[in-house]
Amino acid sequence: MRLATIACLFLSPPALAQCLNWASAGTTGPSPRQDMFIVADRANHNIVQFGGYRGGVGFNNETWLHDGEAWAQVFPPLSPSARGHYAIAFDALRSRVILFGGTETGSNYLADTWAWNGATRTWSQLSPPASPTGRLNHNMVYDAARDRIVLFGGSTAAGASSQTWLFNGTTWTQAFPATTPTIRTAYAMTYDPVRQRVIMFGGIPTTSAPTYEWDGTNWTLTATTGPAPRLYVAMSFDEGLGKTILSCGELPGATGRYNDTWSYDGTTWELLSVGVPGVARDQNGQAYLPGMGTVIFGGYAGAGDVRRDTWVLTCTSPPCDADFTCDGNVNQDDVACLIDALAGNPGCECKPLDFNNDGNTDQDDVTALINVVAGGDCP
Repeated sequence: MRLATIACLFLSPPALAQCLNWASAGTTGPSPRQDMFIVADRANHNIVQFGGYRGGVGFNNETWLHDGEAWAQVFPPLSPSARGHYAIAFDALRSRVILFGGTETGSNYLADTWAWNGATRTWSQLSPPASPTGRLNHNMVYDAARDRIVLFGGSTAAGASSQTWLFNGTTWTQAFPATTPTIRTAYAMTYDPVRQRVIMFGGIPTTSAPTYEWDGTNWTLTATTGPAPRLYVAMSFDEGLGKTILSCGELPGATGRYNDTWSYDGTTWELLSVGVPGVARDQNGQAYLPGMGTVIFGGYAGAGDVRRDTWVLTCTSPPCDADFTCDGNVNQDDVACLIDALAGNPGCECKPLDFNNDGNTDQDDVTALINVVAGGDCP
């Protein structure tokens, strides 16, 4: 799987978008589980999966790592208690994963903060002087531009929350933005490093499907159209595409599940034609790991079907290379270059002129390239 995805790193986003598909990465690794997250530990180049609910067994406190090739369980001397519905994020500045809250029973509300050191493969409980109250079905991500972990909402003993909390590596501080979403649980959240914004989508209440962004000071409603309303949905930022990727989720009223895939560029949501990551599901984990791609694991497919499969959004077929000038972009300059070369004025091109691979170099190659530059399929 890693060799296929490394090839994608050298493609421009338009070329990458043309070849992406969900591909199975197997069903070995953690046992079937839901109500959990996965997170990319970029300092140690692996994906961390903790805990979750195992169908018919209950919550667990196992720690698993995926190195881009396979899952492996690790056995730290100390771990958080068995739980699910927690929140987890990778603190890039301190090279550690932070976990907060969750539930051990489905009805209690945990308020502990833990750190995972991927270099020593150990968990340690932190003792911040201030902290959010216990909660579950919340979410949090690391805001790299402001060096803060941002936590929002969730379910507490007092009910659903609309609080925003920030963690600076030492203590939690409640923020009081002038504008904020209403109470919200079971939503998705990720960080867009290009635009330096925290993105939040969906969740409960499910009467609408709003998209909000956090800029370090306030929350702003940025979109009201896109994916249909859903809860227990997964989201991460795909650096290869330069967009947020959303997958799966539960229909309102637990009437079904999705297995669609959407991208968000900061303005518009787009339904992607990238196949499906197996069965429709919710409560799965999703993360992006450089060199591997966007990964989803586990979740719940309904009727007692708790999943253990891993899927990767990757290039599953060789893409056409339309970057004739080798400048890292696919645009009209490549068309002009090919036309000049076919007219007897070579020099700008760095690729064979037979773009459509039919054994001839002629106007058909130009037509095929124009189609690809416009967003069409490879010849």
